[in-house]
Amino acid sequence: MLAGLPDGRLRTECRPPPPKQGLGWAETPRGTAYYAVHLDADGRLARVKIKSPSFSNWRVFPYTVHDSNMMDYAINEASFGLTVAGCDR
Repeated sequence: MLAGLPDGRLRTECRPPPPKQGLGWAETPRGTAYYAVHLDADGRLARVKIKSPSFSNWRVFPYTVHDSNMMDYAINEASFGLTVAGCDR
């Protein structure tokens, strides 16, 4: 089997891929989640940015509780499914 191989190199070096980037999104029960991915010249992750639905939903939340009593605050917050950790990245 090896005798049937053509003459020449058996292995060729490949150049690393150029830096790339991509954007992905998906609809979740709480809203849209975004992922931005940047690769370096070696094809490794250089940067990843995640935008959770909470990031957008926190902006409208004050309008839902501005004239509510304090007892409704927790119910409104739970209905939005807000997380501070989802925004603090």
